Amino acid sequence: MNQSATTIRVLGAAGRVRNIQNIQQSVDSKISLEIFIISWPGYESRALEIENSMSEIDGKVHVIHSHGAVDFKPPPHWVVLSDDAFYGAKFLKSLELCSADVMLQIQADADCGDWPGVVEKCQSAFAKMPDLGLWAPLVDWTPWSLSRTSLNKGERGTRHRVSMVDGIVWALGVRAQNRMRELDYSVNPLGRGIDLAAASFAMAHGLVAVVDSKIKVTHPRGSGYSETEANAQLHVFLDQLGSSEKLARDAIQKLQAARIREEKRALLYLANRFYRGVSEPLYKLLKSLFGNRHSGTNSNPHG
Repeated sequence: MNQSATTIRVLGAAGRVRNIQNIQQSVDSKISLEIFIISWPGYESRALEIENSMSEIDGKVHVIHSHGAVDFKPPPHWVVLSDDAFYGAKFLKSLELCSADVMLQIQADADCGDWPGVVEKCQSAFAKMPDLGLWAPLVDWTPWSLSRTSLNKGERGTRHRVSMVDGIVWALGVRAQNRMRELDYSVNPLGRGIDLAAASFAMAHGLVAVVDSKIKVTHPRGSGYSETEANAQLHVFLDQLGSSEKLARDAIQKLQAARIREEKRALLYLANRFYRGVSEPLYKLLKSLFGNRHSGTNSNPHG
């Protein structure tokens, strides 16, 4: 083959690659997406930082903020709720405002070095997976870790099919959005279990939940509200689910509980291995030093 023919073939291959990339970008762009940043007093600057990082993104960005008695004037385009509006009210407001195929929600206390990358991966996943109901990046310090939710531990790639995603940073497709609009959030002001309700709907109706482990998000441990109160609201809120959704909820929770037991057994095994590895040499050393010094019982009570 002469050089010109080789060059034409190489250029042709490069052109096909460009065409494939252009086609994929066109497909992804057909999936409309809106971003909702959840903000509250003390995290205004974080919300602004996340919003500013989205300036080049083709999609609406909303900030849902609860405004308290602090020295901060929210930008005029922010959606401002009262100070007693917790996550339940903010999630509902996001649903009311969203008219896109995908609703991507980000808590202001979450941190990621590439927020535009989060949006890109999310939009691409929904474009390529017609049965995708919920999507999330890999979030740390969550009770719904990948090890506790993965439905196929041996699968390759960065997209992991899971039973559940955490609502720290997550996205809902249009079917999940529509189902979540039917629920009553007045019984759950703190908003715990909203993500579990969405995951239960997805599992019960054959939709997929995915975590992309290539995108990592950090989040502080714990929460700023009463665990007892949050759990009480959760139980009332989840009682609204249909029968098939409740079966799916039970399956999700049982899988998590089983995985936690596996983690504890693994930790116990490692602890025993470590203890034996340390204690047996120490025992032998002590025995060699002191074990044979007194072979019988000391009959003198005073030593």
